[in-house]
Amino acid sequence: MPAELRAHSEVLLALSNGEKLGAFMLDGDKALRKATDFDKSSVRYPLRTTIRVERAVLSTWNSEVFWPAMALALALGVLFGILLSRTWGIEGPVADLDRALARGEFKPYFQPIFALRTGRIIGCEILVRWLREDGSVRR
Repeated sequence: MPAELRAHSEVLLALSNGEKLGAFMLDGDKALRKATDFDKSSVRYPLRTTIRVERAVLSTWNSEVFWPAMALALALGVLFGILLSRTWGIEGPVADLDRALARGEFKPYFQPIFALRTGRIIGCEILVRWLREDGSVRR
């Protein structure tokens, strides 16, 4: 819990049947007036937690955090955009394969498999050759 919210919140840890395991509560004279509850139950264990925070404090805390978080997100977005634009021109073998597939540069070659006793064809291997536009063959 952030320090700014601690003095204006309560936390309760309980079993799914409602039995209280532990709690962080404000003093009796500082009871929460209008609070927002956040409940979460465990899927794996029979535990449930409830966090109650005063709405007024939560809304001011959210606005304090919002602009720095937005500035950080914007800065990271710009950084990733710059990095992406710098690597845009760098292409690797995957881009070469994509272009070759689009141009139909891969040609299949069938190699029969014979049964030695009968001499019959019982199957085949398919080999692929990459016939590039410049006439070279890549295996």
